[in-house]
Amino acid sequence: PTEDEDWASVAVTHLNEIVQSQGPFYAILGYSQGAAFVPVYLAQVPSGTFQLAALFCGYLPTTHNGLVRRINARAPFDGIASLHFMATNDPIITTGMSDEAAAKFSSPVVLVSPTAGHALPSSNDPTYPSVLAFFLSSPLLPRPPPPSLPLPPPPSSLLFFKPPKPPAPPPLAPALCVDDSIVCPHANDGECDDGGDGSLYALCPYGRDCADCGARVAPPPPMAPPPLPALCPPDKQWIECGRVGRCNNDGRCASRTQTHEVRCCSDTEIGGWSKRHASCPWAESDNGMGGCHHSKTFPEAEAICAAAGARLCTKDELTSDCTRGTGCGHDRDLIWSSGDTAPGSAGAEGEQDATPEEDGMEGEAPKAEEAGKKDEAAKPEGWSSSWG
Repeated sequence: PTEDEDWASVAVTHLNEIVQSQGPFYAILGYSQGAAFVPVYLAQVPSGTFQLAALFCGYLPTTHNGLVRRINARAPFDGIASLHFMATNDPIITTGMSDEAAAKFSSPVVLVSPTAGHALPSSNDPTYPSVLAFFLSSPLLPRPPPPSLPLPPPPSSLLFFKPPKPPAPPPLAPALCVDDSIVCPHANDGECDDGGDGSLYALCPYGRDCADCGARVAPPPPMAPPPLPALCPPDKQWIECGRVGRCNNDGRCASRTQTHEVRCCSDTEIGGWSKRHASCPWAESDNGMGGCHHSKTFPEAEAICAAAGARLCTKDELTSDCTRGTGCGHDRDLIWSSGDTAPGSAGAEGEQDATPEEDGMEGEAPKAEEAGKKDEAAKPEGWSSSWG
């Protein structure tokens, strides 16, 4: 909001010049932004400059505190009849906003249309007879000479009620117009064959029979998918069980300062890490991570995975068991997740059965490398080389 009480001085000066050169005027009338300017102007000219004021869809310029202070210093405006038209269906100016402007006048006549929108009342509006009656019943009293109005020098600021620029027109869609006999052997045979509007056949790609079909409008690019809704509020992060059905507590949003266990995922292969099935990333709990990581805050977990050249696993990757059996006893622990849904949404397609070591022995068996590594070449693809 602005605080300058002279913010509208350019517009005030302009109206003063019109009143001095063409007045006196019986009434001042404003619609929408013009109606908002009526009390601004009345607050800066002598009483009696006008006998009547009419505000259609009016409001107070509440984003300009200095102007509102000037209005409040002169309100209520007395000695001037005022009409205040508003509409319950106005999508821009509410009746409450118009009531605030009407309260600045000592004797406001308020008309509320049940049918109009942000517009002047039409002849079939229920309030139209009352609007006419207001103007027709106001006597045209003898007028004194126009008051001498001050003409302050205009400031460098822009006019207070300068309307916004209209939006730029959308760019024209690119045209498709190619005669390609390789992909369209029927090109330029006197019949439109590209399957578009007016074509006889759909034997050629769209836009590749230009001589017969004319230029085609290129289809618009596909719309970007909407952003995924956040799983948790900004100060929390999702934690999920290291293996489906093995934890005592369900996944939930947890404060980032709480401590939980860490498993990491990578979209590119890292030596010694496990890729359980085609839609899973490579995953690990200790190999290449400096050992197991227990009781870490969320920032600490992010840093651990980043140092390993990886990232935290997504919620979907954890609930698809992409990390199960990767060690450190974390199959029965709640694991920090990135909270995101992976683009491919890891699923269970191609998932292998649990190894005997994983099945029910989480946290009890030694790492495979300590018990004697299995021949990696003989191990089915996607099986972890480590214990849960």
